[in-house]
Amino acid sequence: MKLTIILVALSIVNCLASAYSQKVSLNLNNVKFSEAINEISKQTKLDFAYSKEIVDMNRKISISATNTDLRNILDRLLEGTKLMHVELNGKIYFGLKDYEEIIQSTFLQQQKNITGIVTDSITGETLPGVTVFVQGTTKATKTGVDGKYSLEVSNPNAVLLFSFIGYQTERVSISGRSIINIKLKTDIKKLDEVVVIGYGTVKRRDVTGSISSLKSSEITSTPASNALNSLQGKISGLDLTRSDGEAGAKLNFSVRGTRSLTASNEPLILVDGIPYGSTLDINASDIESMEVLKDASSTAIYGSRGANGVILITTKKGKSGKPVVSFNSYYGVQSPAGLAKIQSGDEYVKFKREAYRTQGITDDAQIFNSGELTAIQTHNYTDWMRDIIQNGLVQNNEVGVTGGNDRTVYNLSFGSYNEEGLFKNDKLKRYNGTLGLTFNLTNNIKIGANVFFTYKENNKRYDPLNQANKIMPFGKPYDSAGNVILYPVPGSSFAISPLADEVSGSYIDNIQTKRMLTSSFLEWKFLKGFTFKSTIGLDFINEREGFFYGQYTIRQNGSASNSGINTNNTSNMNWENTLNFEKNIGVHNFIVLLGNSLITSSIETQKGTGAGQVSDLNSFYNLGSNSSQIAIGSGLIETKLLSYFGRVNYKLMDKYLLTASLRADGASELAKNHKWGYFPSFAAAWIITEEPFMKDVKLISNLKLRSSWGESGNSSVSAYSTLGGLGRSVYSFNETAAYGYYPLSISNPDLKWERTAVVNCALDFALLKNRVSGTIEYYVSKTRDLLMQTTLPATSGFSSITQNVGKTQNKGIELEISTKNFQSTDLTGFNWNTTFSYSRNKEEIVELAGGETRDIANGWFIGQPISVFYDYKKIGIWQTNEAAQAAKYGQYPGDIKVQDVGNTGTITADKDRMIVGTPRPKYSFGLNNNFSYKKFDLSVFLYARVGQTISSEASGNYKINGMGNGPVVDYWTPENPTNDHPRPDKNKTSNSAYMSTLYYVDGSFLKIRDINLGYDLTSIPFLKKINVSKLRIYTSLKNFFTFSHMGPYDPEGNGSISFPMTKQIIFGLNVNF
Repeated sequence: MKLTIILVALSIVNCLASAYSQKVSLNLNNVKFSEAINEISKQTKLDFAYSKEIVDMNRKISISATNTDLRNILDRLLEGTKLMHVELNGKIYFGLKDYEEIIQSTFLQQQKNITGIVTDSITGETLPGVTVFVQGTTKATKTGVDGKYSLEVSNPNAVLLFSFIGYQTERVSISGRSIINIKLKTDIKKLDEVVVIGYGTVKRRDVTGSISSLKSSEITSTPASNALNSLQGKISGLDLTRSDGEAGAKLNFSVRGTRSLTASNEPLILVDGIPYGSTLDINASDIESMEVLKDASSTAIYGSRGANGVILITTKKGKSGKPVVSFNSYYGVQSPAGLAKIQSGDEYVKFKREAYRTQGITDDAQIFNSGELTAIQTHNYTDWMRDIIQNGLVQNNEVGVTGGNDRTVYNLSFGSYNEEGLFKNDKLKRYNGTLGLTFNLTNNIKIGANVFFTYKENNKRYDPLNQANKIMPFGKPYDSAGNVILYPVPGSSFAISPLADEVSGSYIDNIQTKRMLTSSFLEWKFLKGFTFKSTIGLDFINEREGFFYGQYTIRQNGSASNSGINTNNTSNMNWENTLNFEKNIGVHNFIVLLGNSLITSSIETQKGTGAGQVSDLNSFYNLGSNSSQIAIGSGLIETKLLSYFGRVNYKLMDKYLLTASLRADGASELAKNHKWGYFPSFAAAWIITEEPFMKDVKLISNLKLRSSWGESGNSSVSAYSTLGGLGRSVYSFNETAAYGYYPLSISNPDLKWERTAVVNCALDFALLKNRVSGTIEYYVSKTRDLLMQTTLPATSGFSSITQNVGKTQNKGIELEISTKNFQSTDLTGFNWNTTFSYSRNKEEIVELAGGETRDIANGWFIGQPISVFYDYKKIGIWQTNEAAQAAKYGQYPGDIKVQDVGNTGTITADKDRMIVGTPRPKYSFGLNNNFSYKKFDLSVFLYARVGQTISSEASGNYKINGMGNGPVVDYWTPENPTNDHPRPDKNKTSNSAYMSTLYYVDGSFLKIRDINLGYDLTSIPFLKKINVSKLRIYTSLKNFFTFSHMGPYDPEGNGSISFPMTKQIIFGLNVNF
C-alpha cells in the first residue's frame, strides 16, 4: 500500500514539474524562514500553504543561489527538517514526510469550485461585500454586487465562514456540496443577551425597566482594589467617586441623585442575591456581570431596600468540561495625581513679611525669632510635603479553576491584594477565596453553594498632610543620627513634626476584618413550567480596630497617650423562597413569580479605651496598663425584615410587554402600627420594529418604547428610633461617684416608611444593522415622608426627634450609546468601538417640616439640592481706588469684597448670604474607545463631572496672619491688585470676616481615567506545548491626565488635601490554561 501511494505521489509531482522549473535567485543570511518564503513568492507569484503547528516560520536560515530551479531552492530550505514540499494547482504545500497522509488529505482531493448567493435572512435582499473564507486558511473571496461568490476549495469537508458587518458570522461545512446559499441573520446579540433582574433573568429585548449592565471583560479592564470602580462613567445615572487617595479608600455612590435628608442614600448592593455593601472584596475576575437597576419598576421588587437603586453582582459559576485554570496578575506604582503647591521657604518668608507690613512692621527682628532668622539667612528650609510623601505600589494576584461534568460543576479561586499608599504605614493587605459547587441530584433537582472568605488588614494614617502643609518650613527633619526631630521649628514648642507618626511604635491604627459569606440553594423543577428555589445566605463579619496614639504624635502633641480597641461582630441571615411559573399559550407568554424573604441582622459592639500607657510597647494590647480615663462600652443592635412579593411578566406576539410587581415589607425598625409597607410597580414596553409597517425601514434595526411607574421605600434609620432611649449621668454622692439615667431621646410611635415614587420613560434604539445602538431615558423621582431629625423646643427637654416630614424630587435625563465605528471582516483586522454615557440630574427639596422654606442649621432650602454651600458670595477684593466705598462696609483695600444683595450699605447674615454652590454635578459623562488590530488591543476611557462646587482646602486654608504655612495662592498687595485672595494681615485669623468664602471653587473636571494597551501572545508555539490557551500582557495608565480650573489639584478629591488622589502605571498579564 505504501509503495503504491509513493508511486502515485511521484507521478503527480512529475506532472506538475513546470512550476518547480521556475528560476529563483536568493542571497539571504540568518533570516527567518518566513522571509525567505515571502521572497520566493514575490519572484514566482506562487502561494504557499502550511500549518503553523508543523512549520516553524521563525527558524533562521541562510541561502545563496543565482538563477536556480525552485525545487532545488526548496530542497535546500527544508534540509535537516521533517518537512516535504509539493506543488498543486499553482500553490506550494509544506507538510510532514508522510506520503500517505499527504496524498489522502491533499493530492487525492480535487479542487472544487463552491458557488452560492448570500442574502438577508429577513428581507431576502442580496448582500454585496460579504467576506467568504475557508476556516484555517488564508483563502478568501467576497460576494459581488449581486451577492454571488465563487471559491476554489480542495477539502470537501472544509468549513466556510461568512462575515459581514451588522450580521452574525455563519460557519457552514461544505460536506461535499458545490452550491451553498446562505441567509445571514442580523446581529442581535445585544438584544438576546441575558440580563439579571430581581430574582431572575430576562433577555435584553424583553426588559421593561431601566437596567444598565457591565460584563466581565469591562469589569476586569479596570484594575482596582474594589471592582465597583469599573462602573464609574460607564453607567448613566450612577454618580461614583473615590473619596481620596488613601489605601483602600471608600467609594461614594448615588443613583439618580440623593433623596433622603438623613437616612442612607447608598444603593442596595447584592452579590448573588445576598446583601454585601459597597466595600467589594471579591476578585474582579470572579464576577460575571454587574447590573444597575435604576427605576422603580426594576427596584420595587426589593421594596424598602430599593429606593436608592440596586446593584446586582453575579459571580461566575463552574462549567462542565475539563478544568480551566486562569491566572491574572498586575503590579503598579502609584504617585500623587495632583497636589496643591505649598509655599517654599522663600515664599513663606515673603508672605509673613507682607502680613506684618500690613500693620506697618517691616523689621525682620520683630517678625521672626532668632532661630527663624538664622534659617532664613542660611536658607535652611524644609519641604515637608516632599519628605512625607513616597511612591506607593499596588499588587494583585488572582487564580481560578473551573470545571466539572454533567452532574457536578465547580469553581475555585484565590486572590491577594497589596497596596501601599503615598505615606508610610498607609497600607492595605487582603486575601480572599471563593468556592462554588453545583450538583444535579436528579434531572429536575439541583443544589449548590458558594462560599466567599476575606481576610483584610488596613493600617491607617491620621491626616498626614495637614500638619505638613501648615508647619513653617524651617529647621531640619532629622538629627545627625537619622532620628526624627519632634519639634523642628526654631523657637516653636508646639509645632510638632509631620514625621512624628512615623517614629517606630508611636502611632498605630490597625483594622483587621474577617468575613465569610455563604450562599446555598435548592432548585426544583416540577410539573411543566414550575420552578421552586430556596436560597439561604449567611454573612459573618468580624472587625477589630486597635489604635495607639503616643504622647508625641500629631494627634496628642505632648498630651498623654491614648489607646483603645473597637470590635464589631455582625451576623446577617437572608432566606428567600421563590416559585416561578412560565407558560406559552399561542402568542401569549406568561412568567409569574411568587416569593417571600426573611432578613435578620445582629451587630454586637465592644470598645475599651484609656490614656497614659505605662509603656509604648503595650500599644493597645494591654489597656489595663493605662493610668487614666479607662472606659468600656458595648452594644447590640438587632433588626428583622419580613417580606412577601410577586411579579407577572406578560408578552404578546413578541412585541407588547407588560410587567407588574408588588412587595410587602415588614420592618422591625418602624413603629408598631407602621411596620408594613406595600410597594407596587407597573411597566409596559412596545417593540415597534416588530410591527409590519417597520419591515421596510432599513435604517432602524431595533426600536422599543418603555414606560414605568413604581414605589419603593427606605427605613434606614436607627433601629430603636421609635422607642426612645436613656442617657447616663454621673454625680457625687457623699464624695463617691454615683450614676443615674435620664431620657436622652424621645420616642416616636408614628414613625413610618419613607417612600419614593418614580416615573420613567425610555426609548431603546439600534440603527444601521446595530452599528449604532443606545437608550435615552427621562425620569421623575418623588420622595415623601422623609425620615429626618427635627428640632424640638428646649421646653420639651429634648433637642430633636426623628419624624416623617418633608419631600424631595429628582428628575433627569440619561443617554447611553454604543457604536461600531469600524469593524474589519478579517478576524485580525482593525476594529474600533465606542461607548458613551451621559447623565443629567436636578435634585431639589420640595417641602420641609412645618412648611418652612429653609432650615439654615442643616443647610436645607426649598428648591435647592439636599447639600449646598450657603454663605456670602465673594465678588472680588477691595482695590485701592475703592477705599472710600470699602470704608462704608468697615473694610479696607485688600479685604474680601462680598455681594451686598439688597444694596443696603450693610452686610448681614440674614439678608446677604445665599446659595453659592452645590457639590452635586450638573451633568457627567463617560466616553470609552476600544481599538484592536491583529494582536494589539487599546482602550482609552474619559470621564467628566461638570458643574459641581467643592470646598477647597487648597484655597480656603489660607493662613492670612502668616502664623503657619499653606498653599501657594495669588494674594493681594498694593503692588499686586488681584481679586483672588485678600492681603496677608497679622491681626486677622481664619475666622475673620468672609474668610469662609475662599473655599468655594468650581470643581468641574475632565480626566483621561484609563489608558490600557494589551498584546496577545497566545500564538507562540511553545505555549501550546505547556497547554496555555491564552496569554495577554498589558500596561495601564490610570488617572494620569486631569483638566480642570484647579491647576495641579485633582478635583475628584472633593477639595481635601490630606490624602491626595493617586495616579498609577500598571503592568499585568492574563493567562489561561
